[in-house]
Amino acid sequence: MRRVEVHGGGRFTTVRRVAGVDQGMLQEVTEDSPPHRWAARAVAGAVRPAATVTVEPLDGGARSRVTFRLDFEGRGAGDLLVPLVRRMAARAAPRSYARLKALLEAGPNQDASASRNPSPPDQAT
Repeated sequence: MRRVEVHGGGRFTTVRRVAGVDQGMLQEVTEDSPPHRWAARAVAGAVRPAATVTVEPLDGGARSRVTFRLDFEGRGAGDLLVPLVRRMAARAAPRSYARLKALLEAGPNQDASASRNPSPPDQAT
């Protein structure tokens, strides 16, 4: 992800580099239950992702397990692309999750440069 643009009213645009080109996707928050659950879905496009993030405290809150659920819905010609997009997302997920884990573990005032090439995450962090 390159950046996030917040629009208000629970809507935001994520900008990702796809095939060398920045592409924005308008999304809306569908659930917001801090600090344990958050969900959003795309509101436009031929292939629309829907994501849910759940955080479970472990060891009395000393650690957390973060669970990501991601799926895609096709609209029109996008129906044909959904199986391909699911495979692409599955291949990219371990690297994305490992980068997020490294960023979170580095904290807000730490150097997260190790997050650029992290190893795959453990089940619980």
